[in-house]
Amino acid sequence: MQTDKEAFMEFARGAAVGLGIVGLFVLLIYIQNPKPSPQKGVESPRFEVVDKYKGCDVVRWEQKKLAEYKYFLDCSGNRP
Repeated sequence: MQTDKEAFMEFARGAAVGLGIVGLFVLLIYIQNPKPSPQKGVESPRFEVVDKYKGCDVVRWEQKKLAEYKYFLDCSGNRP
């Protein structure tokens, strides 16, 4: 029969090995998917000119959290 100290040491070793394995797994996931933006808090623009139509810009707008695009014409550069 094990003493309390031996049982505790076996438990501590098992916990350390388990935490080490989980830590390596998390580290590997982080290395595979680094953050794409070098500046924190700066989002890419939501508006992008994608084409021209009769002298106007065709602008695509996207909402980051939805897979949805909306298009509209911007003719502000054509005003006299």
